[in-house]
Amino acid sequence: MKIARLASLMLVAILAVGLAVSSVASAAPLIGPVGTTLTGTSGTGILRAAGETVTCAKDTSTGTITSSTLIGGITVHFLECTGKNSAGAECPVMSTGAPLSNLLLTNVLHGVLGLILPKPAAPESDIALVLLPVSGAAFVNILGSCFTNLSVSGQVAGLVLPVNIASTTGRLIFGVTAGVQNITDVDLSTGGLIKPKLTVGSEPGTEETTENIEFKEAVEVM
Repeated sequence: MKIARLASLMLVAILAVGLAVSSVASAAPLIGPVGTTLTGTSGTGILRAAGETVTCAKDTSTGTITSSTLIGGITVHFLECTGKNSAGAECPVMSTGAPLSNLLLTNVLHGVLGLILPKPAAPESDIALVLLPVSGAAFVNILGSCFTNLSVSGQVAGLVLPVNIASTTGRLIFGVTAGVQNITDVDLSTGGLIKPKLTVGSEPGTEETTENIEFKEAVEVM
């Protein structure tokens, strides 16, 4: 009987440790300090969908850490943008209402932190930021003479770097492999699973770029 009780106690202890480890491993990612503003810049960004491509030479972005799980008030200006249709014809492209013929201005976005699923085998980071419009589903409406209007909507996730270290700089990497966005499943800090998906017109799309971030003060993602 004593042996049975001891074995039972050991099993309870093992389960408790296992649950504790699992809880730590799946802890929701956080960012801080709240209230810190940020600016971002990138090199070339490429949007692709159904044989059509929009390439922008660079972008600038702004935002603010509005909670421990959210970056809010994000706007992105894509500069020197050119479109190419499936037949190879090229043209400057612009967003609805933009003051320049090769400028794309996104609607206001926010970014929610989450864990990448499945967890990368040997990651620099397993934390993603999922970008989505604050209101409605539309990121931007693109106009160009070489194709019909393209409405970009949905969500897209970028890999967050660095993590677990306070820094005034960071990166947000939107990678694409074999025509598919690298991050396809995210467990959000705010709760729930999401499969980020960009739609361009009625077709699935991908966004490929790296955003280099500068924070007004040292920020840590953990």
